[in-house]
Amino acid sequence: MIRKWGRVWLCCAAPAWAAAAGFVERPWARPPEREVSAAAPTGGRVTYRQAAAAPAPEPAENLQVGVRATASRLRDSREEFFLGHINELEEHSNLLPYKLYLDWFFLPDWGLELTFDRLRVRTWNEPSGAGGEQVSDGSLRLNELLALLLWRYRNDTAWTPYAGVGLVLVAAGFDHATWWHYGYSSPQEWEDLGKPAEPFRGKTRQLDPSDAVGFVLAGGCKRRLANGWSLDATLRYTQVDVDLHYTLEFGGQVRDKGTRSVPLDHLTLGLGLEYAF
Repeated sequence: MIRKWGRVWLCCAAPAWAAAAGFVERPWARPPEREVSAAAPTGGRVTYRQAAAAPAPEPAENLQVGVRATASRLRDSREEFFLGHINELEEHSNLLPYKLYLDWFFLPDWGLELTFDRLRVRTWNEPSGAGGEQVSDGSLRLNELLALLLWRYRNDTAWTPYAGVGLVLVAAGFDHATWWHYGYSSPQEWEDLGKPAEPFRGKTRQLDPSDAVGFVLAGGCKRRLANGWSLDATLRYTQVDVDLHYTLEFGGQVRDKGTRSVPLDHLTLGLGLEYAF
């Protein structure tokens, strides 16, 4: 769920966006002045300053469609215990540029972005016994749908910076390591027994993650190329927690081992190519 300080960021950013959008005066956006010399009615000449005509911004491109490659980094990858004996999380990003995004500007400077992303987070357990190696119970799958309100600063250069704020909807799943799911004490024990695909002595362990809603803050810049094409670079911070519910089935009875909220805040860098209509 969205935490309180995420809303504080939005409140702090709103005045800056209002200034940038023209709701309040922007000193940096005033047109430059030039000196003008003219004849005075009483003879001689008088010099005064006159605002020069501001360069016209590039025509608004209302619809932009593109694909991005993204890489993410978790803010908190180690903790005493996330759940049970899990004490480390390791992120894995798919760097293929297949993540589609759509930008629609309903006003010259204001628009909406809809995009999706995927992140896999592998869990690691603390070593059991002296000199033991860490083992993994499995991996969290995060499928993210992001909706952002965008503001862009149009100008007479080929560069268009922008900022955004919005929400992320996360559909979460967990891919269990077979040895852990079927109740074996270690990967080695499972391998020594021939990697059986059945519970060990009727014991089954299960992790069920919940879907979640989070907060997103983003910024970036677009570089116009030619014929409607542009390059895009974006950096966004996603704040989201996912609840993990742990159950243990043994002897035909299901034991509820509790639910733990796992922080999965992450920073994402994206590079993309887009076409404007």
